Amino acid sequence: MAKRDRTEDEAQATEQAARAATESPSPETFPATRLITVQGLQIELPLVFKPGHVCDFRDALFLSTMHMTSAMNTFAERAKAMKAGNPEKNEAPATDEEIKAAAVEHFSTYSWSPRGTAEVVDPVERMIRQIARAEIEEAAKARGLSFRKLEKDRQDATIAKHIERDQARLRAEAESRLATARNVVSDDLLAGLTA
Repeated sequence: MAKRDRTEDEAQATEQAARAATESPSPETFPATRLITVQGLQIELPLVFKPGHVCDFRDALFLSTMHMTSAMNTFAERAKAMKAGNPEKNEAPATDEEIKAAAVEHFSTYSWSPRGTAEVVDPVERMIRQIARAEIEEAAKARGLSFRKLEKDRQDATIAKHIERDQARLRAEAESRLATARNVVSDDLLAGLTA
């Protein structure tokens, strides 16, 4: 069903792009909204990018399409879950109107973040997290549990608590491992130069 929804949405995007290509590129002819399909529901949403920002007519349509596709992909699982309901929590399936309202809410607050904008993390901090994660996974495995099966939020909270409780030891271990790694690389480079 998701594949069919994507195909319909792609067909709509192609049709809108074809219409846009034949229209004169001006702010007056630029569409204010776009009809998309999520879990079989037709939802009309406003376009985020418009001509006059720092893009022309075709650029604005392309950026808006990319933004909407990304937002739609992040909402699809939630819409599917809402449509199914949750019998374990005694939750009935959501109505089409509830799903549409949730979609409009999601799309209005969605922040598009193209790849390559990841936050830079200090190597020592990254190593501390890696060590903490490895120690927790090892302890869970010793008890016959799987840390990786926990939800990401629970994993992050557990790691943060472990780091907070044992910050000094983890920092010393991380710095030691990084220093060792730098020395190995340095020695390998020197060996290559003197050989």
